[in-house]
Amino acid sequence: MINGAKEHGRELSMQELKELSVELIFAAFFTTASASTSLILLLLKEPRVISRLKQELVSFGLSQDQDHLQPAVTPMGCKKQPTDCHKEDQISANSGGTVTQPAGSQRHMCSHKDCTVSDASGNTDRSHFSSHSVKPKLAEDGCTCNGTQKVTSKDQEQESISQKKMYKLCTNGHLNQSYLKNVTQGCSCQPQVTLDTLKQLPYLDCIIKEVLRILPPVSGGYRTVLQTFELDGYQIPKDWSVMYSIRDTHETAAAFQNPEVFDPDRFGPERAEEKVGRFNYIPFGGGVRSCIGKELAQIILKSLAIELVNTAKWELASNAFPKMQTVPIVYPVDGLQLYFHSLKFPDA
Repeated sequence: MINGAKEHGRELSMQELKELSVELIFAAFFTTASASTSLILLLLKEPRVISRLKQELVSFGLSQDQDHLQPAVTPMGCKKQPTDCHKEDQISANSGGTVTQPAGSQRHMCSHKDCTVSDASGNTDRSHFSSHSVKPKLAEDGCTCNGTQKVTSKDQEQESISQKKMYKLCTNGHLNQSYLKNVTQGCSCQPQVTLDTLKQLPYLDCIIKEVLRILPPVSGGYRTVLQTFELDGYQIPKDWSVMYSIRDTHETAAAFQNPEVFDPDRFGPERAEEKVGRFNYIPFGGGVRSCIGKELAQIILKSLAIELVNTAKWELASNAFPKMQTVPIVYPVDGLQLYFHSLKFPDA
């Protein structure tokens, strides 16, 4: 905006800069909220996409749902059940035998003498972990996980065995380096999501791009004609305002195969349809006047997607999917009414 004012031979006053900044803040809020709503809606329609995204998050150690990573642990013949365990701490045979623990607690060895544990390979072991909430035990040789938990060397030995099994059971056959470091150190902490991590999730990136292609938050943009030119036999005079349509471009560009279908793979390396020709994919506009907040918007959307698939399932609270209004931004006409169900607390 400052450069644009200079091109027209004037300087913006401080008051004008303040007003423009406020407008930018509100524009960023509404457009990001629009894209977030579209993300939730389109993922709801595509459970297969959610499943693939979960697999990718698991392979990078970013999924909070580790059911298909941890060894199946099923207590056999244990009649003494702990009474002070939380719902999410119970051992589940049907879900792959995941044993989880609440923040601030520490797993300890089960003291039941008549309790036998069978893992996924059929081996039995009495030394299974229970997840009673106990006060963390400080140990000089322990591993600190974000300052919230201490794991003793004995626990590390047991965890090391479990982590090796987790690695073998990983659906993609590999984990990222940060997670592998935790495995080798016997620490079960999961790495935090960082900017570098977000850049290493190719399928998540494809999902966000497809959401912005199908439902771009802004329908189009305006440009001022700098000099008279001709387009398809029509003369466009200097100083006229020209509007370009983002939505129509995404729907009609020959580069996109079956444009009406939600298909994140179109942005994968094998197809890369958005790279066929210029300005076929312009959710943030194009050229030097493209949206200055596009990187932040994509970070927010990726973070939201990770949080959603890790913590919740959701379904429509209405009888049908809502109709979408596209001007001035994309949003459901009567709102998007949903039920969210916690994955951590299934009964919630």
